Amino acid sequence: VHIINTSLLTHTFPEAFKVARVIPLFKGGTALDLSNYRPISLLSVISKFIEKWIKLQLYEFLEQNNLLSDKQFGFRRGVGVDEALFSITRDLHDVVDDGRKAILILLDMAKAFDCVNRAQLLEVLRYSGINGDEHKWFGSYFENRSQLVSVDGTNSSSRPVDYG
Repeated sequence: VHIINTSLLTHTFPEAFKVARVIPLFKGGTALDLSNYRPISLLSVISKFIEKWIKLQLYEFLEQNNLLSDKQFGFRRGVGVDEALFSITRDLHDVVDDGRKAILILLDMAKAFDCVNRAQLLEVLRYSGINGDEHKWFGSYFENRSQLVSVDGTNSSSRPVDYG
């Protein structure tokens, strides 16, 4: 509890919690093909606890300030695939009923979260009203992140992670 309180009071995320240990989990197939491995990123329990607490606070802020679109279906409580499909179907029916043409483009962004630009995300947070000390905390959380790969008890050297 002391570590968590200190992190929040000083607006810094502890450096020791910024290192992820990646375990490549073999899915099957040819062992030499890297696409046959799923990377499992392990973080400290305290780090995960802080992240969950911050996630809850951020979610409440976004909900209370109506900053989430009604078309945002992923990562929301009580909203799932059924609601997304119903919304798309309803919108398409409305367009067709009005005699208009509809174009539906579906994208599957592979590894989308791995591509997030943190500087831009910080700007989005600022634009959304997360300023001051809270914004400083997020800046600290995103900076100096790194990972190492661990296979059979042997660790690689740590490498910086600048995106995701």
